[in-house]
Amino acid sequence: MQQTILKIASDVLGLPVTEATSMDDAPGWDSLKTLQIVMALDEAGVSIPLERIAEVRSVGDLIRKGLIAWLTAVCCSYLLLPSRLKSLAGVEGEAVTLTEEAVRAIAAGFIRWLSEKADARPLRVAVGRDSRLSGPDIAGWLGETLSLAGADVTDMGLATTPAMFMATVT
Repeated sequence: MQQTILKIASDVLGLPVTEATSMDDAPGWDSLKTLQIVMALDEAGVSIPLERIAEVRSVGDLIRKGLIAWLTAVCCSYLLLPSRLKSLAGVEGEAVTLTEEAVRAIAAGFIRWLSEKADARPLRVAVGRDSRLSGPDIAGWLGETLSLAGADVTDMGLATTPAMFMATVT
């Protein structure tokens, strides 16, 4: 997603950009250009909430806001609608939707969002799972990705929702 955002911003602005490129650095980057970038991102499937557009001052802002919006959408589609979740191969005629790539992308987006929101350092994350056969793999991919991003990860193993809630209480 980051590469998509970089390419679209570069195309709209007509110059090479990096995550550090800001409105002050890019000649001609004004609010109209920001809207053009946001519209192009939306056409590419990266939606930034309307109330967040005014906060955009750099390509990095576009990336962070795009990742947060994407993470929210992915979490809703994967985690809040379990009847649609098919995380274990072997159901004839149905594709695996919660792949290693998807889990790692969700984890990367989550840790980035959490690092912007949390005051405490290092970031501490508890990972629990249910009894599905795919649980150990999913928890492993999640924990590894969060750890590589610098989080202090506690593997709670097989855990109930109330146990996971209590793991977040400090």
